[in-house]
Amino acid sequence: MAALLPRELEGMLTIIGVVGIELSLPAGAALAPFLPLYGSIKILALASGDEGSPAPWLLHGFGYAAALFALAVLVWTRRVRLRRPTV
Repeated sequence: MAALLPRELEGMLTIIGVVGIELSLPAGAALAPFLPLYGSIKILALASGDEGSPAPWLLHGFGYAAALFALAVLVWTRRVRLRRPTV
């Protein structure tokens, strides 16, 4: 996030805000599956006695992590690109 925003503190505050919004949403909200901790919350629900398989929620978490990694690499390569020196 710090690569997208002017200062690191703003990126960290954005992440804290997203996690705070996610933790305040009910599990059945329409926005919940698009937030980062949704898969983990569902796995915790399974561990506490809900029925089902953890496989889709593990895939959800790994997919979200892969998408964030791809975004980070894209932003990083755009921000740290090499330029030929001008003479």
